[in-house]
Amino acid sequence: MNFISLMFWPSDSQKSFVVDDYIAAANQKFQAGDIKAAIIDYEKVIQLQPDLTPAYNNRGLARFQLGDINGAISDYNQAIQLQPDSPLAYNNRGLARFELGDIKEAISDYNQAIKLEPNYAEAYNNRGNAYVKLGDINAGIFDYDRAIQFQPNHAEFYNNRGYARFELGDINAGIFDYDRAIELQPDLASAYHNRGYARFSLGEKQEAYADCDRAIQLQPSNPKAYYGRGTVQLSLGEYQEAFADFDRAIQLQPDYYIAYFNRGFSRYQLDDNEGAISDYSQAISLHSNYPKAYFNRGLAKNELGDKQAAIEDFQTAANLYQQQGNIEGYNTALSNIQSS
Repeated sequence: MNFISLMFWPSDSQKSFVVDDYIAAANQKFQAGDIKAAIIDYEKVIQLQPDLTPAYNNRGLARFQLGDINGAISDYNQAIQLQPDSPLAYNNRGLARFELGDIKEAISDYNQAIKLEPNYAEAYNNRGNAYVKLGDINAGIFDYDRAIQFQPNHAEFYNNRGYARFELGDINAGIFDYDRAIELQPDLASAYHNRGYARFSLGEKQEAYADCDRAIQLQPSNPKAYYGRGTVQLSLGEYQEAFADFDRAIQLQPDYYIAYFNRGFSRYQLDDNEGAISDYSQAISLHSNYPKAYFNRGLAKNELGDKQAAIEDFQTAANLYQQQGNIEGYNTALSNIQSS
């Protein structure tokens, strides 16, 4: 998770009571989740006092929450122009740029935030997320270490470092961090499903199931938790239950290509070959370079007697495996072409 920062500022006797009232009302509404109403009040503040930096920063946060990322960046730009030494504004603009996929620009903003405030834990965490997104896992871990150094009781920082360690293959260290995150924040759903994935990779299926189940209890709208629990059930041969979890994950995140793939595999195991083909096709439409989807779709087509279409899928899978340097997958696909 990335972290944004709301600006607060003391009342100035020179300001009108009207501005003070709008400031207080806007911040209260923002914190209560009434984002649109908060924006209206921030706009009134800006009309009355157009050089008030926090009003732009906080309106930017509100716009960000509503998905108006470009509008948020515009506000952060104005905040930075008015107050070039504001680490909060740089951090928040970095988050908006990260959201747009401008990862290197986001890192540049986090760098500036850290330069202005060297113990800015949230900025280190956010920069760590950006490095991980770029695949520089070690740089990400370094930043998470710094974030933890400055805020040692922040659960999300451990959760993020745990994920990075897991990505490096240091699974036990990842679990250690997830344990610490859960100890600090027992209702942190993402730490449970992350620990569930890590435990599953160690073959601890029941523990993994329990973690994903707990994540679902805490956050029923979390598609990754359903996907994780479904994956455990798939490995246990509980195909109908796995199908239901993958189905729910897709409802929550319609572009979740790997959930389509696994739902397709569940259907294949339940002898629903047409349904499996539909899911594999959807996975391919979302991720066209995923050879397993072509290979498995070929298997389902073969079951339906459509040999030529199956061979075409096996050939596409073989080509992709070869391009990706997966010799075992390539040979398996060729073997299926020869036996079809």
